[in-house]
Amino acid sequence: MLAMYLFLLVLLTYGSIMPVASPIVGLFPGTSSIRSKHESNLTIAFILPYVHFWEMKTAEEYATCGGDCGFFRQMDSAAEWVVNMINNRTDILPNTMVNILRVHEWGENGWTVGDIAPASMALAEHPSKPIAAFGTTSSTRGSLATGILSQYKIPHCAGSLNSPVLSNKHNYPYFFRPTYANKWGNDMANLFSGWKVKRIGMVFDSYDDESRLACLDIKAGLFAQGIAIVSYLHYHGHVQNINFTTIAQELAHADVRYIIVCAQGWSQSFNLILAANETGLISKNHVWTFTNVPYPPDVEGDSDSRLKLLNGIVFPFVDFQDHKSSNYISIDGSWNDLYKRDPLKYQDQWMNWATVGAYDCLGTLLYGLHKAMKNTKDENQIKSRLNFTAFMDSGFNGANLNPMQLNEFGDPSAATTFSTFNNENPALPPFVMCGKNNELQKLMDPVFFGGSSVPPWDGSEDVLPVVLATLADTRGKIILSLIVICYVIVLSLAVFVILYRNHPCVKTINPIHSIVSITGNVVLMTCSILLLELPSSQKCYTRIWLYFGGVDLLIAPLIMKNWYLLRIFCSTTSIRTQDLSKMFYISQLATISTLIIQISLLVAYTSQSNIQVTTIALNKAIVYRCIDRSLHFPKLFNSAQMLVTVWQGLLLISLLGMAIAVRNLNNKYNDSSFLLFVFVTLSLLSILEAQVGVDQDSPVKETIYLFIAATHVPVLLVGPKIVEVYSTLDYNSFSFPRGSSSKKTTGRYSSSLHQQHSTTLEHTKISHAEFLCSNVFFCCRYKKLAFVFKMAKSTFGIWRQSSGILVSCIKQRQWLTIHSSDGVFLVCLPLDKDTMGILETGTGNMVIVPNPNQLHWVELEFENKEKALDFKEKLRVLCIQ
Repeated sequence: MLAMYLFLLVLLTYGSIMPVASPIVGLFPGTSSIRSKHESNLTIAFILPYVHFWEMKTAEEYATCGGDCGFFRQMDSAAEWVVNMINNRTDILPNTMVNILRVHEWGENGWTVGDIAPASMALAEHPSKPIAAFGTTSSTRGSLATGILSQYKIPHCAGSLNSPVLSNKHNYPYFFRPTYANKWGNDMANLFSGWKVKRIGMVFDSYDDESRLACLDIKAGLFAQGIAIVSYLHYHGHVQNINFTTIAQELAHADVRYIIVCAQGWSQSFNLILAANETGLISKNHVWTFTNVPYPPDVEGDSDSRLKLLNGIVFPFVDFQDHKSSNYISIDGSWNDLYKRDPLKYQDQWMNWATVGAYDCLGTLLYGLHKAMKNTKDENQIKSRLNFTAFMDSGFNGANLNPMQLNEFGDPSAATTFSTFNNENPALPPFVMCGKNNELQKLMDPVFFGGSSVPPWDGSEDVLPVVLATLADTRGKIILSLIVICYVIVLSLAVFVILYRNHPCVKTINPIHSIVSITGNVVLMTCSILLLELPSSQKCYTRIWLYFGGVDLLIAPLIMKNWYLLRIFCSTTSIRTQDLSKMFYISQLATISTLIIQISLLVAYTSQSNIQVTTIALNKAIVYRCIDRSLHFPKLFNSAQMLVTVWQGLLLISLLGMAIAVRNLNNKYNDSSFLLFVFVTLSLLSILEAQVGVDQDSPVKETIYLFIAATHVPVLLVGPKIVEVYSTLDYNSFSFPRGSSSKKTTGRYSSSLHQQHSTTLEHTKISHAEFLCSNVFFCCRYKKLAFVFKMAKSTFGIWRQSSGILVSCIKQRQWLTIHSSDGVFLVCLPLDKDTMGILETGTGNMVIVPNPNQLHWVELEFENKEKALDFKEKLRVLCIQ
């Protein structure tokens, strides 16, 4: 799946997001005075943002660019330095020259993630056939690059990528790194568990992927240890004027004593410390843990008085090689010599994170390739072996580890240590080390804020229970039951509307508009599903979409259906059939338009908002809630959120307006009371839902409100129609009389049809509807067998000019009912060519006798008894057929 995804992404981006004319900077052949090196060669690709620094010639240009361009140049120079060293050594790759293929990481427009896809493709398919790759400066681009390169079985090493996602060897089997991976979760959980900490607050920078993913790893580790996260907050580190005071106040409201912050030093994290100090969260009762020490951006060295606020902060690190070791001093000294020769190329006289990462990457790559090529000369076999395991024990003496060894995640095989910051002693050694088997090795006492070495109380005597509406919980069962009941009711009503869409009663509610409205009820109730189990920011966004989209689908069809009827009944001129169709399609188009507007507003709201899941301690329990963090940015006024709310208000007001407009329509089509009731109900439910607040039972309360909103509308809309169509009759008041057995008119025999109330047909249900002329019931009966016909409409049919004749229309066919004079059988015959032929040839005169109470008596006269019996037999045979 990952391979398919990456290749599709490449196909979509290649050629359309090309960063420059070509992502290839050029091929730079290696040089060596050793003759054997010229026997063969291999190519290593460097992937860096060359477009920003490659042409720089002066220190002023680097100063204008900022610190990044200097770091990028140092990475390239350190990697090239290792290549030159290997090309001039006979013990590593003795018969192979190493060439460099430089590739643009991104284009001239800046940090475009999509640029890396065509660059990786161009690298992999370059004629020099690179055997390995180094570089990328962002974990997001690095993940995409290594995914693509993995398809070509090209190993990839990066010295500055710290995302824990890259440690997943199932997804990234060809990636490894010599630097830390931000996988602090298990180690932090073990540390806090040893301190008897049971509740923690977390804050992370959502702009920085490495920090965000680091907190996710920590969160998983804390959950595994049963440590409750009572507040989970984040901010956008790239935005200025962040309201950190609100974050600090929420942490104080949750009364958390231990706070973990995942953020880079450049992400304004020191401003969070200032806000926490003003809120009283920097004290001997609080312990802050940062993945990176939050130095002030303009720190003035160790004497800066602001650093006192950082005292006691706990921060993790990997137990890399001591910088005082002879191996590191030797490497650092060699770099210093290079800097003295060309300061512009090497930028810094001492090694730093940028140069150490590049140095260890290239050294591990080339030493690993040496071991692989030493065992076999077959190129295909070599490439098949070059996943991260080929570099786990390369034998390279790195700057971070000596020798550089990798663990099962492709990360440095080194223990995690924890230190506390002290402005008076910046070199304070770590106080604990976490071993490979999760054991803690105490090295010294920690020094917390205020000088204490004893971890403070976490604020709770017992672990606060995390309240979640799960399927194993009573709350979850209530929510699930309400959802199922709602679905059964609403979908049953939808099935009824679809099956009886041609029934005159159902037609009065306009089946198409009704089905769309019922769909809105289903969408609205689906919101409750997302209240089950562990929440997430994705669930929060989805609930917003389902809620507002469901309300739109629910209300808009009702408004447009009544607008359609209003136009018909209030028209002062005759309306043609074409005009009716046109108005109907306009009403449908208007319904779709309202949904498009709603979707557009939701897209804008989603792009502007910054919704997160946070937790608060409430009534001795931990409760989750969704919160829009974008409201903490004063310069980012979320106008889309207001527009979404205003649009919902306009729909409700339109519903009220339509209820007033149709109040004088015919009772059969008058939905005024229904629309008014829906307006009042939805308005009240919206107000109540907004006032729910957050507590242990808020998911159940929200579900109840949604259940009422999602069920009452379709029940009130369709329910009365079901009663009309499926009403149950007591046949004590219904009969078919025998009629007159010897009624004569001028000596002729007669047959009659009459409806009145006398005898009983037990256990029989018959459809009932209000007709244009009268309430008439039809059935077909031969001797003791009876069949009930469901009627959809009564009309005067082809005999419209004869007001006394009533013909039924069943399943789009017209039917005539005739009862014999002797009461032996009662037939319902289709009014087709065959029946008309019998009536024309078998009868003399047809006399229509209107009956009081809008019932009808039909008399058929014959010349003699034989013709009457012959007519009767023909009808009997036709009925049987």
